[in-house]
Amino acid sequence: MAARNARRRWTERQGVLLRLEAGAQVGLGEASPLPGYSPETLGDAARALGALRLDGLGDALAGDLGSALAFADVALEAGAPPSARHALETALLALWSRRQGQPAWRALAPHAG
Repeated sequence: MAARNARRRWTERQGVLLRLEAGAQVGLGEASPLPGYSPETLGDAARALGALRLDGLGDALAGDLGSALAFADVALEAGAPPSARHALETALLALWSRRQGQPAWRALAPHAG
């Protein structure tokens, strides 16, 4: 199925998959900027994710969700593209929730369901 907006249609889309590991747990995130629409390119996202500074990841995951997500500010270089931040925050959320033994939706909406 093609994606579209009022001006364009995309029949395919490329992305970069980010895989974070902590022990046996894995968190995945993806960066998929839309060509001609997003302010960054796929290459920009790939370079930013390739330059991640992951020292301290274990400590960030040991705290609350806010601490885990705040780690993105430390791990990404200043001015990193939005799609790279999305990939990292998604992977951090998935990894943190797995370490907590709860689904990610429960961490984001604790009073739901």
